[in-house]
Order: sequence, then C-alpha cells, then structure tokens
Amino acid sequence: MTDVEFTRLLSELSETAKVLNRESDSINDLITRFEETLRKINLGLEVWLTSDPLESTTWTEEDETGRKTDEGSTDIELGFTKIGDAWSLATRHATYRKVWESFGVSWDLLGEPRAERLLNASRELRIEALKYFPKLAAQMKAEGESALKAIEEAKKFVK
Repeated sequence: MTDVEFTRLLSELSETAKVLNRESDSINDLITRFEETLRKINLGLEVWLTSDPLESTTWTEEDETGRKTDEGSTDIELGFTKIGDAWSLATRHATYRKVWESFGVSWDLLGEPRAERLLNASRELRIEALKYFPKLAAQMKAEGESALKAIEEAKKFVK
C-alpha cells in the first residue's frame, strides 16, 4: 500500500467513525423509545431471551486425566427487568451448566446473574440488541399469555 493510499484510507476511516458516532446517538434514542413503550404497556413480568442470547461462549472442565467432567455456556442475554425502581431493557451474563437426565439434556443456571441497563452496554452489544427487539416483544407476549392461562386455570379450582 502506498503512502497516498494509506492516507486516503485513514481519511475514509475518519469519515466512517464520524458517521458511526452520530448514528450511535440514534441507537440510544431507539433503545430509550422501546424501553418507554414497554414501560407504558406495563406487563409487570421479568422476561429474558434465555434461548436466544446476544452472545454465547461454551466452556468445559476437565479432570487431571483430561476427561471432560462438566460443560456449559456463558451467555449475554437481553431482557426486560426491574433495576432499582424502574423497568428497563437490560443485559445479563448468565452461566449455564449442561445436565444429562433420563429424558435428555437440561440447563441449570449457576448463581444469580446481575442485570445491567442496556444503555450502559458497549456500542457493539447495543447494536446487536436492536436486532432482538422483535424477539423480546414476542417473548413478553408469550409469557403474559402464559401468566393469564395460569390465572384462568387457578380460578377453576378456587371459587
């Protein structure tokens, strides 16, 4: 690459960075508007996209002979939860352990993940989260309907 080509590349990179920084402000606006919409809907249920994380890293543990003794994943999940006194779009780092059972595989959540506001996440994670907004809304609807069904079933037995 010549000096002229390198200088041009840096100039183009600078312009791309300016546009990206400007658009990042609009990302925060989109997140805030979606968060406010969800607050107004007032579902009142904590919802996490546990089966479709923003990021997932698998892990394994081995004993001294190299035999696999444990495996699982550490996921970054998008959700809607109460942080302090306010319902918020959030991310959490959740660690799961694979459990082999007679009927197949299940996943145990290890520990209590701590939620952080999506607005405080990295730019990269906030951009990725935008793609998951429709999935989160659909999951919230499904969990709301499940709660309604549970209430309706309980009403049959408690009069």
